[in-house]
Amino acid sequence: MIVNPVSGRGQAGNRMLPTIRRFTEAGWRMTVYVTGNGDLTGELRRYLRKSYDLIICAGGDGTVSLTAGLLYEMNDRTPLMIFPTGTTNDYGRSLGLKTDMADNFRHLKGARPRAVDLGLFNKRTFTYVAAFGAFTDTSVNTAQSLKNVLGHGAYVISGLREFTAIPEYDVRIRVDGRHFSGRYALGMVSNAKYIGGFRIDGRIPDIRPDDGLLEVILYRKPKRVKDFADLAAMFVADKQPEGVSVLRGRDIRMKFREPVPWTLDGEGTAPVRYVRIGVAEHAVRIIY
Repeated sequence: MIVNPVSGRGQAGNRMLPTIRRFTEAGWRMTVYVTGNGDLTGELRRYLRKSYDLIICAGGDGTVSLTAGLLYEMNDRTPLMIFPTGTTNDYGRSLGLKTDMADNFRHLKGARPRAVDLGLFNKRTFTYVAAFGAFTDTSVNTAQSLKNVLGHGAYVISGLREFTAIPEYDVRIRVDGRHFSGRYALGMVSNAKYIGGFRIDGRIPDIRPDDGLLEVILYRKPKRVKDFADLAAMFVADKQPEGVSVLRGRDIRMKFREPVPWTLDGEGTAPVRYVRIGVAEHAVRIIY
C-alpha cells in the first residue's frame, strides 16, 4: 500500500489506519510505504521490484499517476487498486471509485482487474490529462495549505484569478493525419470524465479508459466575461460554447512557435515546442 499522507487536506494518513486494520484482520500481509519529501520515484521503483498480489495507491491524482507510470515502465501487470484521497480525485472519479475506504475494501472482494490505457507524452506517461495554457498551472501553483482548507474551491479561486492574464498560443496540430492550426488559450488531451474537479462527459460522450483513444479539447481565448462564463458552462452545465473544438485520436502532434509549459496529471513539465502524444493501450490493470 502506497500512502500519500498530505493528500486530501492532510487527512489521508489518518483515514488509512482503519483500512490497514481491515486488511490485516482479513489475513492480508501488507507492506505500507508512506511517501515523503525524498526521491519518490526512486523509492517507489525499489518497492515495486518486489512481488505483490495487489498494489493499493492511497493518494491524489499525482501519486496515482506516478504509480501507474512506474508499473507500465517496469512491465508489471500486478493489479492496482486506487483509494482516492486527494483534493479532486479526477482519475478515481472517472473510474467510478468512491472516497469511502470501507466501500473500497468491500469492493475488492470478488472484483477483477481491467486493463486501461495510459497516455504517452514525448515518451512520458500520464493517466488522464496532458494540458497547456490557461488554468493548467492552477493545480501546480495553488498552495497546498489553500487546497487543504478549501478543497476543490481552491482550484476555482486560483483559476478565476488567472482570467485577466490569459495568453494565446500559435500551434499547428495533427490528429491521426488531420491537419489544422490556430491560436488557442487552452488545450487538453484527456482520457477521463473529470478534469479539475469538473465533469466533462456531458458534452463529450463515450469517454472510456480502455478504447485506445484520447479526447483532444481546444479552447480559443474568451474575449469577454460572458465568453468566460460560457466556457465555464461547459463544465458545470454541460453546454458547449463557441470556440471549443473536440476531437478524438490516438496519434496527436503539436508544434508551437515558442516553447510552452505543459502539465501532466497536474504536475508541471519543462517548456517544449514539439509534442507527440500517443496511447499505451491496456498498459496497466486497475480494479474498478
